[in-house]
Amino acid sequence: MASRSYAQIGCTLPSSKKLRKLQSHKARWAYICAHLSPLGNYTGMFRYPLAVWADDASLSVSELESYIDELETVGLIEFDPDEQVVRIVAWFHKKNCPENASRMISLVGDYYMSDSVNLDMYCRSVSEFVVGSIRRAQGWKQDSPDWPKLRECFQPFLRQTYQDYGNTFMNTLATEVLESGKAVRAEICSLFPLCDDALSSLEAPPCPHPVDTLPPYDTRRDDTYTTQKKDGDEKKTAQFSNSSHRSDEAPSEQPVELHRIGGDGLTRSSMIKRSKLAMESRSAAGG
Repeated sequence: MASRSYAQIGCTLPSSKKLRKLQSHKARWAYICAHLSPLGNYTGMFRYPLAVWADDASLSVSELESYIDELETVGLIEFDPDEQVVRIVAWFHKKNCPENASRMISLVGDYYMSDSVNLDMYCRSVSEFVVGSIRRAQGWKQDSPDWPKLRECFQPFLRQTYQDYGNTFMNTLATEVLESGKAVRAEICSLFPLCDDALSSLEAPPCPHPVDTLPPYDTRRDDTYTTQKKDGDEKKTAQFSNSSHRSDEAPSEQPVELHRIGGDGLTRSSMIKRSKLAMESRSAAGG
């Protein structure tokens, strides 16, 4: 990995909000030393042993460790104490972002040769580099010969990085892309379509009317519903039973009023029967 012979620090650094959050000038100087170290490279992520860093900043190792914690808290650096690797956050956001396709291709080669085992730190560095480079390329003309070179280099680089680091890289890249413009997003998604799916999942809006759920094993709502349904069913059953009972009931027997025509209260049929008996008696007597 190529080392640097000079450092690029923007003149706006003293007005940086993050830098102003530091409590002492010693912490600020330790941060400047990370930019100026001859061990540094063009990726902004390099091995910086504590003893060397403390000597550069004229601090003891214990003092430097406390300032490193402060620098990490405000978001200026990341530091892996096991590997003693430092990454300067937002390295590719301004001055150190490559200007042309040739420098971008050179940096891709530096990442291929990186031996860092801190996967999260590596993925964040690559994501920042890719997004920063494409953002810088937006200033190129559309017919610039650098565009085909950039695409030819970045497409396999993105695929290889995803193959090596999986969702760790995918999620980091998507988070970085969300903070960029639409043109940068469109370009990255055209080079690496899988990023579009990751962005869609991150941008999924929350449900405007979330379902009112109950804690596990809480059946109060079910009990209320069951009780109400049971009461309603009982009312319907009672109404149906009453109507069925009324329809099935036999009509009440009304007393049949016989038509009485005789003075002695005999009915017509009785009178006819008596007349027949009288006629038969006469016939028998005459014979």
